[in-house]
Amino acid sequence: MKRFCALVFCTLFNAACFVFGWHLILNGCSSTFLFYIAPVLSASVFLLFGNLFYKFLRLNRTGLWITMNFMGEYLGWTGLSFMTEEAPPLLHNFFDLFYIIFLRFIIFAIVWGVIWGVSVLSRRLKQQGINCAELLLKGTGMAFCCLSVLMMGHSYILQGKPNGDYKGALILFISGLYLIGYVFFRLYQMEKQRLKVE
Repeated sequence: MKRFCALVFCTLFNAACFVFGWHLILNGCSSTFLFYIAPVLSASVFLLFGNLFYKFLRLNRTGLWITMNFMGEYLGWTGLSFMTEEAPPLLHNFFDLFYIIFLRFIIFAIVWGVIWGVSVLSRRLKQQGINCAELLLKGTGMAFCCLSVLMMGHSYILQGKPNGDYKGALILFISGLYLIGYVFFRLYQMEKQRLKVE
């Protein structure tokens, strides 16, 4: 029963992300969530709960992956049909429908391809005695630093547009705060390492 509930939870999460993404599109918002954010959220949920469910419930991760992705997609399309009285304009045309499915599949393949590549690389590095977790944290920190610099530049562009002052200032504040925090954290680590050597 616990395993069944775990499968239902992950499957419904995927379906809810799909329906929510369409809800945003139908209300005139961007399609970014449906096509780009939802696949990453789905992968994150699988990586987090897949390990927990395997550890505590001995739930097979392959079965969980297949169920939450394929059944979640099916339930998402079903939920969309109940949510709208008629098909959204994007679904009236066969080529638009094909584009939506194709784009979701491509993003899906990229996300899981990256996860598979990272897992293979971390396994090989671990065999060579390299601390993968520490290396990943350092790489992630540097990647976020580069992203923060880019976002700071983007914030200045936003501030030059109508009604973009608030968004630009918010992005600038968050990016600057992360950079300052990261620099202080790295300085603390370097000082800690120096004291350890002495």
